[in-house]
Amino acid sequence: MLEKVDYSMSSDPRVKRTRQWITESFMALMQKKTFQAITVQDIAQQAGINRATFYAHFNDKYALLDHLIREMFLQMLYANIDEHAPYSLDNLQQLIIVTCEFLGKFGGNCHPSDKQQEPLIEISVQSQIYEIVLNWLVTAENDAASRPMQAQIISWTIFGLGLDWRRTSPRQPVDKVAKEVITLLSQGVLAGV
Repeated sequence: MLEKVDYSMSSDPRVKRTRQWITESFMALMQKKTFQAITVQDIAQQAGINRATFYAHFNDKYALLDHLIREMFLQMLYANIDEHAPYSLDNLQQLIIVTCEFLGKFGGNCHPSDKQQEPLIEISVQSQIYEIVLNWLVTAENDAASRPMQAQIISWTIFGLGLDWRRTSPRQPVDKVAKEVITLLSQGVLAGV
């Protein structure tokens, strides 16, 4: 049995192009069908590849959805801050704003038959926030042993705020909410960072 190759971090242009075809095909199909109705065969056919090629890049359509959500979230974040930006309260504030806007734009808009996919989208966003915050805390001068716990607290705070902001009507301006959260975090959890 052949071992599966991990193409997720490949810099090979052919790999990137194939992954792009797959994600673009998936997004096009999502405009026509519900997530539940889409099959790997549909995605492969739309992308002009075979199913084996799809499976060389993604385990299943759920992994593809996770990849797509993470990519869209990072794209939105890095449109607002530099990808290699260091930890700062300003960057943390921008992460809060992007999280709220992303969840407001993409969360809660699932087709009724796809509502069960909403938690998968939320898990992808929350874990992405955690990874970003943890990477930022590594560059900050703080206790290395407490970084994972700090990242958990901060990421769940941001994510929970984003969910609450999305569900609230009328919504407060996101930049005002972000400033309030930064003030609270800097006086508490981040006081020693």
